[in-house]
Amino acid sequence: MQVKIHNVTTYAPDATDMLFHIMVSGTKSDPQSVRWIADAMTIIQSSHLEIDWSRMVHHAKQQRVLLKIKEALSYLHETFQANVPETIMESFKNISVSFLEQIEYQRVNSKHEAHRETLFGGFPLYLIEYLRLTRDTGVLPALAGFPGI
Repeated sequence: MQVKIHNVTTYAPDATDMLFHIMVSGTKSDPQSVRWIADAMTIIQSSHLEIDWSRMVHHAKQQRVLLKIKEALSYLHETFQANVPETIMESFKNISVSFLEQIEYQRVNSKHEAHRETLFGGFPLYLIEYLRLTRDTGVLPALAGFPGI
């Protein structure tokens, strides 16, 4: 959305984009972190802010974070009675999730501290994040362009 600051027009994220960002980044490094919840609930409960739920689902598909968004919305809906439409909650059940997203979700939601002690440490999560960012490139070209150590 466009905003004007001191006669300069610029862009700012709207409620949908902010909520999406809060849920993805808030659960990224530590799924048990609760800091994102207050921000998410403030946006959802603000009567003057409109959330485009279908665009939220579209963003989640496009960015390959369906499981993160589904889990975050489910948590907010079930624990704090967040006003998330049932149709949106149902839509997440019918969407296929990529293999890499499933692996990332399982790894992040396991006792990931234990993974730091393994031979590869956090490397698999960095690789999956890189592959998500280069999703339009294809797996082999993306791997060929992966930064060296």
